[in-house]
Amino acid sequence: MSKPSELTKQIFKEEERISNLIIELRIQNSVDQSVLDGHEVVFRTAVFEGADPTVISGINTKRQEAARQIQHRNELISALSTQSNQENPSIQKLLINEFTKRLQGIEDLEKKAAAMQRKLMSHHKAILDGIREMEGLRKQLHINRTVVNEHHHRLSDESRDELSIPDTGLPVVRYTEGDPIYQMMSQLLIERKSLLRGEAVLQGNED
Repeated sequence: MSKPSELTKQIFKEEERISNLIIELRIQNSVDQSVLDGHEVVFRTAVFEGADPTVISGINTKRQEAARQIQHRNELISALSTQSNQENPSIQKLLINEFTKRLQGIEDLEKKAAAMQRKLMSHHKAILDGIREMEGLRKQLHINRTVVNEHHHRLSDESRDELSIPDTGLPVVRYTEGDPIYQMMSQLLIERKSLLRGEAVLQGNED
């Protein structure tokens, strides 16, 4: 399993902060609810006992203030609980900062790749021209082998020994097996399957 990116960690940290904030608001509401319940008891007692209106008004003010605080926190909890990443300004700032760097990185990398491609094109043309020339050499080599093998039986034993030509003629060389020029050419080519899996491995040099 791959490790989470730094951006993922930062987003998780912000989401965790919001979660902890909601927990803290609920704890505060629980405390204030107990205070409100106490005010309710005192308020009802004062009303039934005919307490001074000023006293009743003071108790009612405390009661209303506790209720207001609870309502305010409930609104905050509701907003925070339903807030998506798209609505969280902190997460949006994180994403904008990160994406700004990434998009600039994409542009810079594309420019570097284009510059490298231009630099390599001259070598690419030289390699292609060289391979075409080597193919001509390979064909000439094949012609030379063919001529020797077609007429080697005409040599005397002494002449064959002098030229180090086997009795059966020169070994038959297939285009892809045993052909020294082909092997040289193949080492100059990038193997397609290696390129597709993201590795520029020279054919014949994978070890």
